[in-house]
Amino acid sequence: MPYIIYCVENNLKEQITKCFDFIEECVRAKDSFQKTVIEVSIIENIHSYDIANKLASFLGEESLKSYKNNH
Repeated sequence: MPYIIYCVENNLKEQITKCFDFIEECVRAKDSFQKTVIEVSIIENIHSYDIANKLASFLGEESLKSYKNNH
C-alpha cells in the first residue's frame, strides 16, 4: 500500500492506473487465493487511510464491489 499511497498523493496517473488495473485483474481472477490475497492485503485496508475515498475512486467494477462488501 505505501507505493499506491505515494502514487495517489503525487498524482502519478500512469502508475496509479497500472496499480489499480492489476488489483482489478487479480479480483477478477479465477484463482480464489489470488483474489483473497488482494482483498485482504489491499482492498480491506483502504478505509484505514485518510485518502480512502480518493483511493476507492480508482477501483474497478469488481474491486469496488469487494470494497463495498468489506467496508
